[in-house]
Amino acid sequence: MRERDQSPATTIGALSEQARSIEPDRYLAALLAPVEAQPGLLAVTAFLAEITRIPATVSDPMIGEIRLQWWRDTIAAVAKGEVCGHPVADAFGTAIRQHGLDLAMLHRLIDARGFDLTGELYVDEVALASGLTDSEGIAFSLASQILANQALPADLAADAGHAYGLARSLGRLPERLHNGGFPLPHSLLATHGVTPSMLAERPFAARTVSGVDDAVASLEQQARAALANIRARLPDLSPAQIAALSPLVMVEPYLRAQRRQGFRRLEHMAEVLPIVRFWRLGQARWNGRL
Repeated sequence: MRERDQSPATTIGALSEQARSIEPDRYLAALLAPVEAQPGLLAVTAFLAEITRIPATVSDPMIGEIRLQWWRDTIAAVAKGEVCGHPVADAFGTAIRQHGLDLAMLHRLIDARGFDLTGELYVDEVALASGLTDSEGIAFSLASQILANQALPADLAADAGHAYGLARSLGRLPERLHNGGFPLPHSLLATHGVTPSMLAERPFAARTVSGVDDAVASLEQQARAALANIRARLPDLSPAQIAALSPLVMVEPYLRAQRRQGFRRLEHMAEVLPIVRFWRLGQARWNGRL
């Protein structure tokens, strides 16, 4: 049985609550996009939410890997027009076919989420940057394929993934420490006198909190530098490419929110008010700026 391409209403209806709660920036950016691009963007958002939540909802890494493998197999099937019965997967299959989404990129994205299942830290900042490129960076490229009919240049996608991925992750250190994908790599922690075993201690020792604070400050600088690189290239980008990058307007609010947590950042997650998200993404949509 072959599926018929889904209508925008069907695609919107396929989005779960997880899509709105796990990927709120991309969800809102999709709703603010041109009508013809909304179904594809919403399908990508729902897919991202589905695979992002796997490490957070399984206690056994093997079960998580089985679920990720299901997505690998299902993507191959729905990309050919098959129906699997999963509303998000079927909607995503329509987006893959309509916009020619790169299957190799999708598999890299899934593999990046697989690393989160291990509970391990990244070895160094190069490995962290690669992981952010293969997760957040690819997500920006998928949006560009839908909005601009072309993927982002590799270095631009890498900068976008670095800036946005760090900003989001640094504000959710307690969750990341528990669920995997902790954004502070071995080498950076060691530079500031923190070992993985120290992160397992409760309550956190003062030297652990201080070392993490210094490591976070270093990554904050990297996030802002990556965002500055992107802003310097905006004159060379099309309005559609800039629209694909619109979630980047949340980098500074995320960084400010986590900085306000100070020494509590290992115990309390930073939150950004929904009105801030709506205002900044709305301004980006109407002004075409980041």
